[in-house]
Amino acid sequence: MEKNENHPLLTLLKEIRSLIDKCLKNKLDLGDFTVPQTMIIYNLAHNGKMKISELSEKMGLTNSTVSGIVDRLEDHGVVSRQRSTEDRRVVFVNLTPEHQAKHENMDANLDKYFEDILEDIPPQQMDSIIESLTILKDTLNRKLE
Repeated sequence: MEKNENHPLLTLLKEIRSLIDKCLKNKLDLGDFTVPQTMIIYNLAHNGKMKISELSEKMGLTNSTVSGIVDRLEDHGVVSRQRSTEDRRVVFVNLTPEHQAKHENMDANLDKYFEDILEDIPPQQMDSIIESLTILKDTLNRKLE
């Protein structure tokens, strides 16, 4: 396969990622927050308090990048940092009570939102999409081995 044949796939994946980001931002209705800020809020709403390293791993970003995003969210009163009582070197990030209540059902709402979007795809095409994406995922996993 020639290298140029991969380009449309990479372009398509980037466009899909961008559209998913826009859908999430619109659905979550978080105002002026960036997509990475929105994803941190989502992860904290879904998982509860987390260490910066855990957030970094889930988001595929460096600790320093996530720490900077958390700094800005903390300035807006969305998250708070809390030192571990067992190990003072460990710092947890948590949504503030106001934002925890606001985003309590975020996970269920997002699942329903994407189910509604995907229901417009005919079952046979959905099977084809799943099969193709599974092949891509498996190929990428083999490259990591």
